[in-house]
Amino acid sequence: VLRHQDKVRGNATLLILSLETTDEMIDRETLEQKLQERTQFFAGFGHDLRSPLNAVIGFADVMANEVRGPIPDSYREYPGLIRESGETLLSLIEDMLAYARSEAGTYRLVPEPTSLHAVAEEVMRGLAPAAERAEVELAWDGDISVWAEADPMALRRIWDNLASNALKYSAAGDRVTLSASEQNGFAELRVADTGIGMDPSELEGVTKPFAQGANAKGKAGLGLGLALVRRLAELQGGETMIESAPQQGTTVTVRLPLAQAPSANEAAE
Repeated sequence: VLRHQDKVRGNATLLILSLETTDEMIDRETLEQKLQERTQFFAGFGHDLRSPLNAVIGFADVMANEVRGPIPDSYREYPGLIRESGETLLSLIEDMLAYARSEAGTYRLVPEPTSLHAVAEEVMRGLAPAAERAEVELAWDGDISVWAEADPMALRRIWDNLASNALKYSAAGDRVTLSASEQNGFAELRVADTGIGMDPSELEGVTKPFAQGANAKGKAGLGLGLALVRRLAELQGGETMIESAPQQGTTVTVRLPLAQAPSANEAAE
């Protein structure tokens, strides 16, 4: 904006640079408010859905264990299918809820020395039935002595999202490998698969919320898995790296602050 001003000793023309007008500032505040409202909606929506889904999964277990009596052979596989579908939907809701909390700044993290291998083993046990059905080998091939300064639940979600994603994009006969190592003073966890892979041009986009690669067509998911992994890594002072190529598989590495394994006395306490 050019503005002319008269002075005692003459006059001057001022060039005024404004990065934002009042209207633009108001619009930005409105957008931020709407973003906050959307985040709160997703957080509340996800919370309200978890309870009925947990009930569905629980009743599926009751049916599978024939607590109320034997199930006819023609219905015997149904409880397992109900449970599997319920757990898939619950996982999507948990991701949505976790990402909404991370955006709103309400995701509570309590970092502590945590074994990468111990958490990975827990995740692998949970995913073993899905890997068996898909005829995909799920294996560990890393250093079992690596510990990270990380929130255990957030670390579990990172492992679970990466391993689940790798299984989803693998075919019968493929292999998904979980590993951990110490690199340059950091703890690194890694999930590598021999699946369909992605074009390198897609790698930056797939870590954005609700974004999916071209190979996601026909695959279940909200496009939040990798975005949440990246967000949880950043909140704990880490970073995420992805390597992939079509038909050559994908490797995702998450780098976190390194921690020392607790002593025997500390572990006992």
